[in-house]
Amino acid sequence: MSLAGAPTEGDDLRAMEYVAIARKGSLGSVGTTFPKSANALWPGYHLHDLPVVLVPTTVSGKPMRAYLLGYPFLPAGAVAVDGHPEAARYDPAIAELDSDEAAKIVGFDAMTVRYVRADLDLPDRFVAIAGGQAMSRLMHYEAAWDPPGACGANKYPRGVETLALWFLECAVLAEALTATESVVLEARLREIYAIRSAYGAQNDMLRRMNDHYDNAFAPVELVGLRVLRNAGRMDSAGFVAQLKSWADAPMTVPVEEFDARFVNDGTVRAVALELAYRLGWNLSPVYEKAGSAVALVPGATGGEPPPQLVTLAKARHDWAKLVQRAQSLVLPPDELPP
Repeated sequence: MSLAGAPTEGDDLRAMEYVAIARKGSLGSVGTTFPKSANALWPGYHLHDLPVVLVPTTVSGKPMRAYLLGYPFLPAGAVAVDGHPEAARYDPAIAELDSDEAAKIVGFDAMTVRYVRADLDLPDRFVAIAGGQAMSRLMHYEAAWDPPGACGANKYPRGVETLALWFLECAVLAEALTATESVVLEARLREIYAIRSAYGAQNDMLRRMNDHYDNAFAPVELVGLRVLRNAGRMDSAGFVAQLKSWADAPMTVPVEEFDARFVNDGTVRAVALELAYRLGWNLSPVYEKAGSAVALVPGATGGEPPPQLVTLAKARHDWAKLVQRAQSLVLPPDELPP
């Protein structure tokens, strides 16, 4: 077993700090009103009091040590960690490890956070992933949401207009992030619904992908980002900038990385969910039944959005540029113009 690049015990202390930051971000949601309060996360979200097992691993995934974080009672043989009163080392927990999100460790339902040395190079990403993992655990094991129908896709549809319409949706999402009035946010979400209806009629796979990703991945990404903001690792401007970068990414990611980046991805879809948070929509029951924020649009905004809204969105954005980007993705990489 090669230990090259594996975390040291000193690295473990840094990882504990990052988990503590994520816990702080979770604690910041206590007492807030979901979803409209700025620090709200999700009903029942509780990383701040969830037992966590921190497991540094080799690059190949071999567990090296185990630490119990936030445990109300510690087993015999657990060793306190200097400077971290919430933590104790207990390597026998390695034998009890199960899934990442829900495992019975030393008699408590716990979440396992595995990490490799390279994860420490992006502290904020580490915090956001820990926060998102607690949301994923809530979705799959605690609240036990009805799962959406998996799309089964490993590549995006390659119709030029289909892709261009998806890029138009992303542009409208980015635009909506700067809106401050509810009537404008609702108008943008109505446009997004109409755009989705348009490209869904052309390619049902993209509609299924949206239904799947909206429900299964967007809440994980958004809650992780909100945990990061709650913990004071970014201000409101940085929070919006990150969301905008997610909405902009489909137009900028290298062609050869496009499918790997956006298949099973919740970042772009997290933007629509954030807009629904701001509007105070009743999200929890809908998501628990395999729905999404966009699916709420007709009922929450006064009826089915008409197809003419697609034309209005095209008029505000550079449609020719969106089509050109779509065309570049349709061509094989070795046939792209310089």
